[in-house]
Amino acid sequence: MAENGREASEPIQMFVAEESLEQVRLLQTYAQGLPGLDVTGTFLEGEALLRALQNGRAPHIVVLNLVLRDMDAIELLERAQGLALSKRPCVLVTSGARNGNIHEKLLALGVDHCLVKPYSMQNLFDRARLLCQKGGGRRAWLNWLIEEHLEQYGIGWGEGYWYMLKAVRRVVLAEHPVRMVEDVYNAVAQEEGVSMGAVESSLRRTLGEAKEAATPAFRQLERLQKSRGKKMTVGAFLNMVGQMVKNEYEGRVR
Repeated sequence: MAENGREASEPIQMFVAEESLEQVRLLQTYAQGLPGLDVTGTFLEGEALLRALQNGRAPHIVVLNLVLRDMDAIELLERAQGLALSKRPCVLVTSGARNGNIHEKLLALGVDHCLVKPYSMQNLFDRARLLCQKGGGRRAWLNWLIEEHLEQYGIGWGEGYWYMLKAVRRVVLAEHPVRMVEDVYNAVAQEEGVSMGAVESSLRRTLGEAKEAATPAFRQLERLQKSRGKKMTVGAFLNMVGQMVKNEYEGRVR
């Protein structure tokens, strides 16, 4: 059975394009330890990547940094649209920018996903697999959806990120209205082997960082909560994000 132009048993072929040779080598080294995935091309310059695509070396996915040595991803993707390719690969763009306008431009140019730095290698390759396979399972899809939302709201990488991800997941999967203390904070604390106070404190600190980042998506949530005459608390944030993720998740897994 073919999935995204690929037989299910066929290894995922990946191009990696980065401005940093060191980062290219790190990605290559990490990928070598992963089954079913081959990095078949590495590039520091967009011109070389475009030539490879033009010559019929289209992989299943291109992991593309926002900035290369000779052009940015937007210019590269605009030029790639004019290429006569027999198949078009999935594209995952990595970027240190949280600029919503840039991400919207990239998505309009056909990018399948934008991953904000810093990221873990495992997270990057998990997302690449999902884009190619659409077979990562319900748990993987749910985690991905949650991560997409957390990035939009300015939740940075770190301990609080993981607590927030697991907390939102518990809200999504709950079959009844959640009790934040018992069903979320305490459950995450037991899962992580820490105190409930540590989880609660970390979540509050992480929400505070998101408020300072003030991304467009987060400001929209705050306006909605304010229109209800309520403050943006951790519990409110978890419930709001959880409901949005739940709607998307249920739509995708039906």
